[in-house]
Amino acid sequence: MQGVALGMLIMNSAAAIVTYFALPTLWGILTSTVQWFADIGRWVDLNTTTIPPSTHEMDGDAWARLAVSVSIWVLVPAALGLVRLLRREVK
Repeated sequence: MQGVALGMLIMNSAAAIVTYFALPTLWGILTSTVQWFADIGRWVDLNTTTIPPSTHEMDGDAWARLAVSVSIWVLVPAALGLVRLLRREVK
């Protein structure tokens, strides 16, 4: 879903694929090197927030973190991409 959302937002297949792989990697590097981003990274990093569902250790905090990260990485790009797609001129 993240890839589809980025594809709708960017509207360029090659750029969407590069963004899909590069943006989470850059975000991971940023959160591991800058202490201030480490606290935010626990809430925003999709790789980190999807670990508790696979280990069946979901509590209220884990659900909140998952909702925030999915909203940022999937729902926001999908909504913006849908708006952009609907306003695009038919070619």
